[in-house]
Amino acid sequence: MIETASYTVDTLSQRRRGIYYTPPLAAQAMAAWAVRSNTDRVMEPCFGSGVFLAAIKQVSAARQFALVETHGVELMEAAHGMALATNLIEARHAILGDFLGVKPFHVDAVIGNPPYLRLRSLPENQLKRALSAAREATGVSMDTSGSVWMAFVLHATRFLAPDGRMTLVLPHEFTHVRYARALWSFLGDHFGSLRIARVRERLFPDIMQEAIILFADHHGGATNVVDFEAYQTTQGLVGGAPIVRKQLSLNEIVTGGRPFLKALLPTELTELLNNRLSPLTVPVPESCTFNIGYVSGHKAFFHPDQDTINKFQLATTSLRSALTSSRELAGVGIRTSTMAVDNTRKLFYPNEELSSAEKRYIRAGEQDGVDSGYKCRNREPWYKVPDVRVPSCMLSVFGATPTLVANDGRLVASNSLLCGFLRATCTVEQFLAAWYTSLTLLSCELQVHSLGGGVLVLIPGEVAAVRTPAPSSLSTQHIGALDEALKLGTGNPYLLGDESVLRQSMKLTVKEVELIQEGVRLLANWRSADTTEDIQLPLGENIEE
Repeated sequence: MIETASYTVDTLSQRRRGIYYTPPLAAQAMAAWAVRSNTDRVMEPCFGSGVFLAAIKQVSAARQFALVETHGVELMEAAHGMALATNLIEARHAILGDFLGVKPFHVDAVIGNPPYLRLRSLPENQLKRALSAAREATGVSMDTSGSVWMAFVLHATRFLAPDGRMTLVLPHEFTHVRYARALWSFLGDHFGSLRIARVRERLFPDIMQEAIILFADHHGGATNVVDFEAYQTTQGLVGGAPIVRKQLSLNEIVTGGRPFLKALLPTELTELLNNRLSPLTVPVPESCTFNIGYVSGHKAFFHPDQDTINKFQLATTSLRSALTSSRELAGVGIRTSTMAVDNTRKLFYPNEELSSAEKRYIRAGEQDGVDSGYKCRNREPWYKVPDVRVPSCMLSVFGATPTLVANDGRLVASNSLLCGFLRATCTVEQFLAAWYTSLTLLSCELQVHSLGGGVLVLIPGEVAAVRTPAPSSLSTQHIGALDEALKLGTGNPYLLGDESVLRQSMKLTVKEVELIQEGVRLLANWRSADTTEDIQLPLGENIEE
């Protein structure tokens, strides 16, 4: 349970609704920006605990704005009733219902924190309203892979009077996800000024949900730039004391760049990356193509334990040694051949001509309804897992830092790992040498998204944007030391390549290497900003198949 200003909300229930209540300090900073005159009309589209309603009242009182008119919408009846009971909003201006279904009327400012919930998680009636609201604002259909907060942003713009303004707390994914690119274009076409504020101190410290604050001003105007500010603390945001302030190209955001992360780096480092290091590095696909591992459709059935194997007398020819979790790479070193075969999971992978034991096991699966699962019922035969290949190397999907291993043990892997297939341009040892450097790790920090709490999530498209030192000319003399470090789990294995690869092979100076290492530390610190000990994955995130 978490205590809000006036009442108690069940934490799990609020997370299932994608609701994360904003700290008062952040709300006050946003209200101070939004409320500008005695005649302002302000809209809060999902007022929840009432923190923004309270902030609007406080700012208005401090500025002696007695006539500010606050309107609000809230879907949850308890929250709506409490806001009325505590006089945070007048009953005639408080709407009980879904903001996405409210007919627009003019206000001078919109302020709030929309729910962070995937569209696919919405009830059908709410999904239809979300898609309709987005279409009414833009004239085109919203990508259904997106989240409801985007529909809130679009619908909110329809309430703004000319020269109006909007400030919203949005998930950090807004700065990089593909489905939000259309929203960035829309905002650039409809506002004269756009600003993003990021605070290293978590706005939601008890969950793995990093957030940023959007400030969009001068509705009806247009801009091709975004002002970016980074703050160490929420108090710094209130005091207007950013530690980073840069102007970013809107086009770079819309075309899939990561300018918000680059902006956190020292100018000297970004110039080094863009100039001297660019011709010395190559995109990962020039050396290795990464795909997700196989999707079994039913983890327990397709990965029988030893007791099940013995019970059904499944032969070794019916099974493939497999890795099914990024955690299984811990302590392996750089080669899967060091893993004892008896310690690996087994993938049920029957022969074309089914044995009697395989037939018995398949019948048991059908009796348990395995064949009726979504993945299984959409393939023929249901019991044969597709896309099972032996990769050259394997890469962890989840972790504080990526782990890459050579697959000389010829294992297969589920979609909890990425499977890499080397091109003829380099050996696996050379690719390992190129990967385990601070330069590659910096590129990962720039290109790979995280869930928050320090967990990087590697997907093929983002890994393809990572750049490594060109592998074909690299020394591999430190591979033995790298293997030992990964087995022991001591120190940072990425630092081991800096002397052999960055200094000796690439001829970087000590200062340049230190600058790269500092960039890695800087971005990792922003990614894994302080959180409470009881960290939970966002609901709906499934880190294993």
